[in-house]
Amino acid sequence: MNKTLLILFLSTLLNAQHFTFGLYPSNTPEKIFKAFLPFTHYLTQTTGDTYELIITRDYRELAQRLDNKTIDFAWLGSKNYIDIKQNVKDLQYITTYMEEEKFTHQITPYYRAFIVTLKKNNLYTLKMLKNRRFAFTDRLSTSGYAYPNKILKDNHINYQNYFSKYFFLKKHDRVIEALVNDSIDAGAISDGTYYAAVEKYGDIFHIIKQSDKIPLDVIVGSSTIDTIHIKKLADILNTIDVNSTALKGIKEHLGWNAAGFNAHNKELYDVLQKALE
Repeated sequence: MNKTLLILFLSTLLNAQHFTFGLYPSNTPEKIFKAFLPFTHYLTQTTGDTYELIITRDYRELAQRLDNKTIDFAWLGSKNYIDIKQNVKDLQYITTYMEEEKFTHQITPYYRAFIVTLKKNNLYTLKMLKNRRFAFTDRLSTSGYAYPNKILKDNHINYQNYFSKYFFLKKHDRVIEALVNDSIDAGAISDGTYYAAVEKYGDIFHIIKQSDKIPLDVIVGSSTIDTIHIKKLADILNTIDVNSTALKGIKEHLGWNAAGFNAHNKELYDVLQKALE
């Protein structure tokens, strides 16, 4: 290594920063860790900074840590983003996560929420779920609560007195497990969770209702992060190839059809906010 290269290398090391990257636990922490560790490794390799993966206990902790500035960057569900930005001043939008649509193969910033049952139980309508057992994920989940509850309300159903029992199981996978084990009769999940479940268990589920299109997740930065590092991360994320190692773990361990990022969809979340009002 010649003198000039050595100076550049040492300069890069001296200027490198350590950042924390927070994620909400949509599935088990072990699965989330395996899915996103290649992603943060990729960010470390391409930015020259160090990105430490942090998985919070729940949605609330992630919001609190963004508020008290103990997390630098975060991957948020769309409703979480709407809720958090109302309370966390100067939260910086960076980009929107994209997926390849299952059947059309179109790259899109949208997904859907499903209300599902088991085919063997012959429950095919919301009306047939009266006095049955139902599970959501978390009250702060977009596809595991907000949109499924909107579906119920649009059909004049108050889940608190419509179902014999209702549960908040925290994780999308837990809803599937409860359904397969006959602990519940129906549940609310994301479409990605549904497709992964079909891969695992076979064609045993029935979709009773599906939501309108929901904007996908968003990457944000804390107000403490300078514009140089915000732009650096945005540029890297928005040019990630669909076959990149950064997305490999997400596809393998979560079953999401990850297809990169797009920073031109910020207005999608204003539409979502109006839909949930």
